[in-house]
Amino acid sequence: LAVPGLAGLTASLAIGEPPQHMPWFAIGDHNKIVRTAQTRLALEAQLGGKGLLSGIAVKLPLYLELAYAEAKLASVSCPSGRENSAVVNVAARPGIADLWIADVDRASMRRFDRSPDISRAQLVRTPVLKVNGQAHVEVGNKTPSQLRFSYADIRSGKIKQVSTRNFTESLVGSLLADLELDIQAAGLKLGLPELVKQALVGLMTPVTKPLDNVVYTLLEALGLKVGEADIRVHGVKCQRAVLIQ
Repeated sequence: LAVPGLAGLTASLAIGEPPQHMPWFAIGDHNKIVRTAQTRLALEAQLGGKGLLSGIAVKLPLYLELAYAEAKLASVSCPSGRENSAVVNVAARPGIADLWIADVDRASMRRFDRSPDISRAQLVRTPVLKVNGQAHVEVGNKTPSQLRFSYADIRSGKIKQVSTRNFTESLVGSLLADLELDIQAAGLKLGLPELVKQALVGLMTPVTKPLDNVVYTLLEALGLKVGEADIRVHGVKCQRAVLIQ
């Protein structure tokens, strides 16, 4: 990429997870959750230092979990006591991206049954200066949408959709506002950590829009549709309550 300040860029992509669904019944409370993530993308940008960081290599690792969605069983009611009166309410929340400035274990990205292993990123590593940092931001709906499934909806396998309403203008730029840094400057004067932080943010800011474009271009090439979720209730049972131990 011919981007000023960007010395190199590598990407690791883990893609593909089938739609998730619950069994006919589950042992647990009404807050049972299913979650899916279609794509995981790790980018590692190498930045050439300047000013206070002149001659120092700076690493900017980004982790993105894209096209995720979750659905929570909010309530089940059977007003007449029979299944044909059943009503199931699902709280569904689609998202665009879960974004991190952090180091991610590449092997764990392939295990979609759990969240990958994420740790604070080593942004700068020299004999006299060490900078670790982490940031996290979620791009998607902050509150779930309530979907109502009647017995007829469930019997017919009707799919209901929710879409994302909350967007952000800059994916990477929004991370910098949340960036937490741990700066260790061995034997250097007081006040330098704040200067280092300002220098790092100043170094990263110009490359945020180009990195945004990298993300958008990859999504377009993959044909991913983000911001929507398809929700279906597979079954419902209406039975008298019993006390168990």
